[in-house]
Amino acid sequence: MSKRVAVITGGGGAIGSALSVGVARRGEFAIIANRSEKTGLAVENEIKALGFGAKYVKLDLADEKGIYGFFETVERDIGPVEVLINNAGTNYSPGERRPFDSFIEEKHDMIMQVDLFALIACCRAVLPYMVKRGRGKILNISSICGVAALRDQAAFVGAKAAVIGLTRALALDYAGANIQINCVAPGSIAFEGTNALFYNDPVKTEKMLSHIPAGRPGKPEDVTGAALFLTSGEASYITGHTLVADGGWTAGFSRSFPY
Repeated sequence: MSKRVAVITGGGGAIGSALSVGVARRGEFAIIANRSEKTGLAVENEIKALGFGAKYVKLDLADEKGIYGFFETVERDIGPVEVLINNAGTNYSPGERRPFDSFIEEKHDMIMQVDLFALIACCRAVLPYMVKRGRGKILNISSICGVAALRDQAAFVGAKAAVIGLTRALALDYAGANIQINCVAPGSIAFEGTNALFYNDPVKTEKMLSHIPAGRPGKPEDVTGAALFLTSGEASYITGHTLVADGGWTAGFSRSFPY
């Protein structure tokens, strides 16, 4: 049976699982495109337990040919991909963050592959189907690092800034085909990874929150709310836009000046 399908890359991660649950609750059949079978199946089962439709499908973003085959299989065997959320991403661990002239080349290349080149391949793979149907929604997940650079993360900053520029370029190219292409740039989101990095440490937490006027880190659901809006019918006249969900971090200087 053909279904209205939403594909979420990295759909088994902290933000990806919230996105997968969100689109399923809205009525789409969620395809959890994930490298890890364990986390992908866990999200599939969570969604099914809620009474909604979902399926884990393995996707290796390092395999460009496999990306094209993935979308061909979904379109043929499951249903039309009406929504693509390019959520998968990776970054340097704290111990790997260093000035550009001393970066770890293999890690740099992996970040560019997952955060940018694979995203491009996913767009290229799905757009012919959307063009043929005369409709579609693509949402790219960037970062506030793509809006305001952070030190010692050159590959991540460069990839996420490129995602914002690519979103605008594709929006221009496909607006006439009734395909809306937008972007969400999350700020600091609390989940298992960032908790281990700093939010489990009161001193590090205080330093992080000094940048965030809202006074708290984001939750995966904060990203989901923005994503669901931009992939909904209510956003049919919005394209090429980057919605920043960062608690005010990039709005201006949040720290008090010593008057």
